[in-house]
Amino acid sequence: MVHRILHLCDWKATDITYEVLFKAKDCGFTDIQISPVQEDRGITCGWDRYQPISLDIGNIIASKKDLEQLGSRCKTVEIGLIVDIVTHHTTTDLAKSKLFRFLYNENQVVTNYFDRYQNTHFRVGGLPTLDMWNHTYQERVRGLIKELIECGATGLRWDACKHIELPNEGCDFFANTLQAFPDLFQYGEVIFTEKSLLEEYQKVMIVGTENSQGTDESRCVLWAESHDSFNERWSVFNNPDDVIYKYMDLIRQHPNANTLFYARPYCDSWKKIKH
Repeated sequence: MVHRILHLCDWKATDITYEVLFKAKDCGFTDIQISPVQEDRGITCGWDRYQPISLDIGNIIASKKDLEQLGSRCKTVEIGLIVDIVTHHTTTDLAKSKLFRFLYNENQVVTNYFDRYQNTHFRVGGLPTLDMWNHTYQERVRGLIKELIECGATGLRWDACKHIELPNEGCDFFANTLQAFPDLFQYGEVIFTEKSLLEEYQKVMIVGTENSQGTDESRCVLWAESHDSFNERWSVFNNPDDVIYKYMDLIRQHPNANTLFYARPYCDSWKKIKH
């Protein structure tokens, strides 16, 4: 099955009504994707969703009850629910982090994103890295996944996978977490990565990336614009309709690839799409 994902980034679960879900399905989307629901500091800025303080469910996006109700609505409409999860790092506000005991003991910050050791051991953007090799931490991550499934999640998007070592590099994190749930649709963020390394990740997971680079397209999630490119202002599109054109062109050029359409804030342009 090829997935056509509507990314409702920063939408509260309570705002994703039956009307929204039926419209998404009518447009040909197979899944919706929501922002991380892990506990954070409660700051309204969207980037705070990517600085969790724990692996517990409950933040501005959704309480556990909100997520359960959204999962129920998605099941009724027969559309998948993908939840973004952040397991690589915690907040820079360590005094508030409940994951403090799982910190990796490397305090240096990545300065060379082409250096594999730095990418997988140092702090990315200064965010404190968690210990991917710690089996107690891995068990906690599995607990989060089980809870998300109970709430109705049918898929996961794993943040910052490029910065987590692969099994052939001696790390069993993915084997004990992501690969422990083979029935879930799961993909990991692996952006700005050379082809050879991208292919190594594809042996473990479907990869979310800006360019398939001639790799196995069925093992990719591609997009024309993402929440990163839009929010960090390196998107090349000024007009929302241009994004739609590029997105549909992407599907024509890569028919076997899974695709994601990012719904810009306060913009209903996604409703014009017909897969």
